Amino acid sequence: MKKLRNLKKIMIFCLALLIVLLMIPNFLYADWPVITLVPTSASIGDSLTINGTAFGAVQGTGKVTFTGSGDITAGITWSDTQIVLDIPAGTTTGNVTVTTNAALTSNAATLTIEPDITSLNPTSASIGDSLTINGTAFGAQGAGSTVTFAGSGPTTTVTSWSDTQIVLNIPAGTITGNVTVTPDGGIASNPATLTIGPEITSLNPTSASIGDALTINGTGFEAAQGGGKVTFAGSGDITAGITWSDTQIVLDIPAGTTTGNVTVTTNAALTSNAATLTIEQAGVGTGVTETTVRESEPEPNAWERTDIGFYEKNDTGFVTMLYSRFFTRPPDQTGFNNWLARIRSGNVTGEDLMNGFIFGEECQTRISGYTNSEFIMFLYEVFFDREPSQDNYNIWLSRMNAGMTREIVVIGFTHSDEFISLCNQFGIVPYIGYEGE
Repeated sequence: MKKLRNLKKIMIFCLALLIVLLMIPNFLYADWPVITLVPTSASIGDSLTINGTAFGAVQGTGKVTFTGSGDITAGITWSDTQIVLDIPAGTTTGNVTVTTNAALTSNAATLTIEPDITSLNPTSASIGDSLTINGTAFGAQGAGSTVTFAGSGPTTTVTSWSDTQIVLNIPAGTITGNVTVTPDGGIASNPATLTIGPEITSLNPTSASIGDALTINGTGFEAAQGGGKVTFAGSGDITAGITWSDTQIVLDIPAGTTTGNVTVTTNAALTSNAATLTIEQAGVGTGVTETTVRESEPEPNAWERTDIGFYEKNDTGFVTMLYSRFFTRPPDQTGFNNWLARIRSGNVTGEDLMNGFIFGEECQTRISGYTNSEFIMFLYEVFFDREPSQDNYNIWLSRMNAGMTREIVVIGFTHSDEFISLCNQFGIVPYIGYEGE
């Protein structure tokens, strides 16, 4: 009887144990999902592939959970072994997990969020200009947060810094090239190209004469000139005779330049701001004019006697004098009438007359083969009927040997005090823009 009771207890215990086992949740026997990430480091908006097992054939209520952005259920391509989706906004470096339709959650896999520059505003600017960098995952600015520019390197000096936008001024030394952002303790972002345009900071001098040396100081001119040019009011684009560097350009002010703007255009076809240059209506170059060098010498005598006769102090005398000095002969009637008519119409100045004679066919036949030295001596002969002082001869010869053209030299002579004085004696306007004293 006792044995029967014990057997009964054993049977009840076994039945109870069976019931308990049947009540244990099914998930203890389930196939849990396991994941790996490709890539393990990416930016907001990048595509992420989650490879693994036991995700279930359909998503159902399945979800992917990111650090920062939380649970994601939409925009997912789902299969039992692979899940594909774009990394959502707000995601930060941390864990990613997959939870299946059966409410089974995978292991955690680490995803590193890289900073991403989406745009620069502007994309072309000058040193010191404000630059806005838009993007994602810049984080909060910390001691290790930097923006790195081509040429000037990393900087921590910014106007403002947020997770999606950085504002700062472009630092000195920056050149055209990449900009990157490195968050505090993070990795560098993708590069974005910033083009540094030229900027003129100063002209030296700001007031000068035709033929004077001009120094243009600034930034972003580029190291080599290439197709770069300097543009002057009046004379236009100048590409020759220039000493060029990224921060300084030196050249002689070309013939025809008038008071107005000077700009620099780089090899990359970027044009600078405009700087004003005032053209002085006086001698050229070093500021040493024929009058100041020869203060002790008398004014040229308009009443010169030659084989042709006396030159009267009027327009007819001036034209007659030029024929005598240039060709050692009286003027032919046609040429004389032509020049006289043009002077009296107001269309010709003393400068126009000298250019017309010097660069005309008859004179060029004589002087085209002249050396620089011979050309200078010739100019003193036809302009002033004398030889130059040694100082002035040396000045002009050094300029011509350095590349100054004959046209610019002639302008120097026609804008000199001595030529102005000569023209005034004959009642001739020396050059366009001359206002007298």
